[in-house]
Amino acid sequence: MPLDADLLAIAAPESRRPPAGSFPFLLLVLAIVSSAAAGESGSVVPAGRSGPPPTGRSAIPHDGPVVRIGLLVGVPDCTIRCEGGVRIWRRGSGLRGSRFGPGVTLRMRAARVEDRQSRPRGQALPLPGWGVRLSLAPRGALGTFPEELLIEPLSSAHPLWVDGCSYRGEILVRAGAPERLNVINAVRLEDYLRGVVPLEIGSEGVAPAAMRAQAIAARSYALFYLGRRAAAGCDLFAGPDDQVYGGIPAETDAATRAVVATRGIVAVWEGLPIRANYCSTCGGATESSDRVWPGESYPYLRAVRDRDGDDCFCEASRYFRWKERWSCAQLQQIIREHLPREVPAARGGDLGALTGLKAKRRSPSGRIELLEIQMEGGRFRVRADRIRWVLRRPDGGLLRSTWIGKLQVDRDTGCHVTLEGAGYGHGVGMCQMGARELARRGLSAPQILRHYYRGITFARWW
Repeated sequence: MPLDADLLAIAAPESRRPPAGSFPFLLLVLAIVSSAAAGESGSVVPAGRSGPPPTGRSAIPHDGPVVRIGLLVGVPDCTIRCEGGVRIWRRGSGLRGSRFGPGVTLRMRAARVEDRQSRPRGQALPLPGWGVRLSLAPRGALGTFPEELLIEPLSSAHPLWVDGCSYRGEILVRAGAPERLNVINAVRLEDYLRGVVPLEIGSEGVAPAAMRAQAIAARSYALFYLGRRAAAGCDLFAGPDDQVYGGIPAETDAATRAVVATRGIVAVWEGLPIRANYCSTCGGATESSDRVWPGESYPYLRAVRDRDGDDCFCEASRYFRWKERWSCAQLQQIIREHLPREVPAARGGDLGALTGLKAKRRSPSGRIELLEIQMEGGRFRVRADRIRWVLRRPDGGLLRSTWIGKLQVDRDTGCHVTLEGAGYGHGVGMCQMGARELARRGLSAPQILRHYYRGITFARWW
């Protein structure tokens, strides 16, 4: 398969988005909040963060920090259930929590709040003018609250369920935008990892060392990126934009053992957690971070040959080599829809028909760093990983990789375009399928991680 082609040319058919991060130690503390819906008093509950937190590694609780994971962002409503009892808090109000249950169904939706509610006690609110309308079935509405609501399960034996999925820890609900809610899981980092590792690298048939490497990488990633999604009121999202997290249903015994075995272990560079990016399948070579995300250079995120001679470690992946096929009209429509989102110069005008694609620059590994998209309305350049957001697959998903070859145009059975490529994901950091193979060959978790993140060390932080 030609992966080093410089020209991707297509005749016109007959018919016409990981930002650089920092490590905000200020977000590591598990704070005590006493805030809730007016009603029955209760004890103070640990969840979320508030007040001036201490800083530095010494501030981390002995059982690890709490992270806030965005489960649902920008939804009009949600349902939270618990077989046991719950206590509901209005964070920042200074009020005690109200206890309900056992057997609770809470329904919440975004709603406007009256002016007199807009700034209770002068506190900052998630979204002034908007709040959370809370109803308890079958009792009915309990009120509309401008503060962030925190739902605490009274027993770990009866976790909270959000729209059909159960989660450890507490759930926070806040106004995120007009007529929209953000639903967040406040959970211990180690419990969070239990729901991440099996979804990210698998567990059935996976060697323990690979799962341990994934646990350390995911823990380091989470610490590096704490506060990344602060605008939404959380640290990380629960999907592939950050790390895939499935709560309790995703947990497996094997992955949990890997998390427990590596408890508190962090991959570090100069004393700080590394930005532990990883991808499914590198295709035989990883990529330097600055070639995928221009301006984001890290000494440990360098290109690595992920092979032994001609033996690529991720060959077992179904995405090691792949093909994608579009009709010419379909590819043109995809580009016309997504190009303006990535290139401001393409907005507002008539792009016309697609006339060609040209790889203007490739990285040493062969991935495209600069792609020129030629339309009747002009020529537009897309850089590095954002190419995947423009050249989407026919099903709407991102292009699997920028390590792509030449477009083949077939006009024998109508107009169709075929593209061959290698790997799945951005290609930076640990190759998960490669890590699985290295573990199968007997490498330990630290050896696997040092292979992909050059020059790192390890520290146990809790």
